[in-house]
Amino acid sequence: MIEDLKINKEEITENTDFIIVDNIEQTHTILNNNHISNAINNTVLGTLSIFYNEKNGYGVYLNNNECIIISDSENNKNVDIRIAAINKEPYEVKKCKDIIY
Repeated sequence: MIEDLKINKEEITENTDFIIVDNIEQTHTILNNNHISNAINNTVLGTLSIFYNEKNGYGVYLNNNECIIISDSENNKNVDIRIAAINKEPYEVKKCKDIIY
């Protein structure tokens, strides 16, 4: 169990990109293999979308609000979002590099 997210580790795989957490209702959505430009997904917190720019950077938006930005220089160094958890109230992004599948 990932205590602060109330998620069982068994739900997370090497394909998990995002964990969207409603920390008020204590529900979540796990998105797998989601690194596609123009990907749009319905989650417990609303619509999550990803858009790449012409310079190989990208942004992640929740309900049209920017929540993660990766610059082209970061992305060229193979920096990846995997795994980011986004909490509600206020939106808070946690980079979950400590999660082990």
